[in-house]
Amino acid sequence: MIEKTMVVPMCKKGHSVCFYLTLVCIFVGATIESKSKDFIFINKETYLGEPKTVEMKMQYKVSAPNKTYRAKFVLLIPETLPNRQKVISKEWILPPTKIHKRDGGTYAEWILDKPRGDIDIGCIIKMEIYPFDYSRLNRDLGSKDDDFKKYLISEKFIETKSKVIMDLAQKSAPKRSKGGILLHSIFNSTIKNLDKYNFANEPKGALGALKLGGGDCTDYTDLFVALCRARGLPARHVHGILASGFSDTPKHSWAEVYIPHNGWVRLDPFLVEAGKASFRRLKNYYITLNHDRNDGIYSKDNGVWYWRYYYWGDPIAISEKLDCGYGVFSERVSSIKGDK
Repeated sequence: MIEKTMVVPMCKKGHSVCFYLTLVCIFVGATIESKSKDFIFINKETYLGEPKTVEMKMQYKVSAPNKTYRAKFVLLIPETLPNRQKVISKEWILPPTKIHKRDGGTYAEWILDKPRGDIDIGCIIKMEIYPFDYSRLNRDLGSKDDDFKKYLISEKFIETKSKVIMDLAQKSAPKRSKGGILLHSIFNSTIKNLDKYNFANEPKGALGALKLGGGDCTDYTDLFVALCRARGLPARHVHGILASGFSDTPKHSWAEVYIPHNGWVRLDPFLVEAGKASFRRLKNYYITLNHDRNDGIYSKDNGVWYWRYYYWGDPIAISEKLDCGYGVFSERVSSIKGDK
């Protein structure tokens, strides 16, 4: 029996066929930001601004023909994160077989034996999201267990040790620059060296984006993180969702960088390039899912995927509906021959 797995585009290896789900980027549409300057106290942390309550519906339909022996569906789900978001409730459309955490995020997994017809799975999550950017009074200094070394390494898509990346990192700021001054210089250098392109299925990585001279949100984030790491600033690539109006998709990439005395700081070079944010201020619509660039849901070096499925026997299809209250994002991904 051959196990098959799906996510877009298609690649062949031996007798197995795998497809990788479109890693989406975003061009954000109209959004609403609170203008309140009241102090909000949550978990003994101080926030400048108001939290926002979001109900996110993550709905998926598994379509299986008669000779599918088993199907497995894995989904990234949001969890409570200090200073960023708090999950109030989860309502499962169909309870998952298991939930487990990896270093970068939390996953719900459904195993369906002898699935037939259409099966609805997913969850409805109510959560609060909090303002979290360089202008805020809140601080996330991390914990004593944090391993900052892993946020300084060179890895696939974040080619910190590439000579081209290292040269640009050195040119971005004087040698003695550090902290916020160094961070701002690297941020500006990222924007200066890239032009905003529409979303592309294939991630280029930091080096590829720099050579091409542009990219989407994933590419901007890869280059920014690579440059930060090359200058000794721990940085990570974050994947998540924007609770906002959108033109293509609400799925998005941004960065977090660790600055002494400030802790982790959220930054979004792509939306700054698009004129929808600034270095210091971001709108309160970020929902974090994952901060491991190469945790491709159980498959390293494939990038990050929001969901992934496997099947044994006849191929299956997945229909997605994602709704944060600002419009429904829909996508269908199928392994079934002739199905579009």
